Amino acid sequence: MTSRVIDADSHILEPGDLWANYLEPRYRGRAMCIKKDDQGLEYLEVDGKPATGVRGGMLSNIAGSGRNDLEHFLTPGAVPYDEAREMAPPARDPHERARWLDREGVDATLLYPSLGLDWTQDCRDPELAAAYTRAYNNWLHDFCADYPDRLLAVAHISLLDVKEGVKELKRTADLGMKGAYPPVVPFNGPPYGEPHYDPFWAEAQQMGIPVSLHVTGNVNGAGGNLYPKSYESPFWWFLVTDMGDVLMAFTSLFQGGLFDRFPTLKLVVVETGAGWLPYWLDRMDSLFNKVGFTTPMKMRPSEYFRRQCWIVLDPDESTAAHTVECVGQDRFLWGSDYPHTEGDVGALGELKENIRSLSDEARDMILGANAIELYGLG
Repeated sequence: MTSRVIDADSHILEPGDLWANYLEPRYRGRAMCIKKDDQGLEYLEVDGKPATGVRGGMLSNIAGSGRNDLEHFLTPGAVPYDEAREMAPPARDPHERARWLDREGVDATLLYPSLGLDWTQDCRDPELAAAYTRAYNNWLHDFCADYPDRLLAVAHISLLDVKEGVKELKRTADLGMKGAYPPVVPFNGPPYGEPHYDPFWAEAQQMGIPVSLHVTGNVNGAGGNLYPKSYESPFWWFLVTDMGDVLMAFTSLFQGGLFDRFPTLKLVVVETGAGWLPYWLDRMDSLFNKVGFTTPMKMRPSEYFRRQCWIVLDPDESTAAHTVECVGQDRFLWGSDYPHTEGDVGALGELKENIRSLSDEARDMILGANAIELYGLG
């Protein structure tokens, strides 16, 4: 190992009163918060209405990483969200997080939201959505303040109003945040590859800020209406299919000719695994060779990807080494997804086992060198 080890996808567990405490006073009457329904089951309230994402007393499902009692933990109403937070100190306390990184053998981690993944489909007011993201970003900045080289903030950006999104991108970059995460589904607007969003992409390119496509809690997404309703819980189904929205958003950027307009933009695909990527690049290339004239693209999609895109490996991907060999060792990061239920404790050891057949150079790049270069970590 010659590089630091960088976890490129992990999460915090926001306090339920974050928005009540961090929203500007004019918006506090519309603060996001956790409430209980008539059956005593928790839900996230967004602008005065129940969110359509995680409901039915299941907010704690984002905090089950490494637990051996998941059947109880995922029983509706069994574990309140605040109690789940208490069970995961590294996800709510920065000092505990730093100690957890030491135990895991990780030097630094990029931090994404948890509750913040579940509200964007329910807030169509551009002004309020921008205020929600400002509040979260200010809280996250405070969370990371004592460990600026280890706890690396990824800013949450709303693009319902593109001008507001650009302002927040600039503001959070000035705060030292390392990346930007807009909701993967462009609610209330056209696909992200369309020129409507060009001011945002132009600013991200100008500042060299990597932009992430990360899975969300959008239960009405790519697989949302297809799971058999006879089953008590769609949780397994949702975890398997939630990458569908990312796949569609990712593909729309090629269809829109984004990478020709912004040839040095940095795009990161997060929490989808990577085994699908060689096939998808091959499929896009094959169809581009046949009917690419129907798009504004000037090169094969795989060429754009290898020029300016990265993807985060899941530690438990048994096909990781093959995937890297197909695409190129300089395109891969890795992420633990801690503390989410589908995430991993002891992730680094699992990842090393799955990439052990790669060269020393390739392993070094995946474990940290690629992230250091991509995010300018020095």
